[in-house]
Amino acid sequence: MICHECGAHTIGLVKRGPLEVQLDPPRGSWRGINLGLSPREVSILHILTQRQRASHLSLLLVGVGEDVSHNSLKVGITHVCAKLPPEVRIESVRGWGYELIIKED
Repeated sequence: MICHECGAHTIGLVKRGPLEVQLDPPRGSWRGINLGLSPREVSILHILTQRQRASHLSLLLVGVGEDVSHNSLKVGITHVCAKLPPEVRIESVRGWGYELIIKED
């Protein structure tokens, strides 16, 4: 795919409704507005956007990077949630992982 801002090829672009997340360059946007995510937060949101639900293990292996612990994952999820619009939530699936929920009009 081609980036509409700079014309460069985008790698790992996934969309779910108005939510777009791409890995390279790392960016997340809602209705075209940049969410201001760090690369680590982009990785977490990317896997959830792609799959809608993700286990703790898959998020630890793919989304968190070097610091592989459940605590670092919780911190990462908290940071992502703080930057999401009210229409987008990440809910915990007890004993399994997380689910991305998008409420569209």
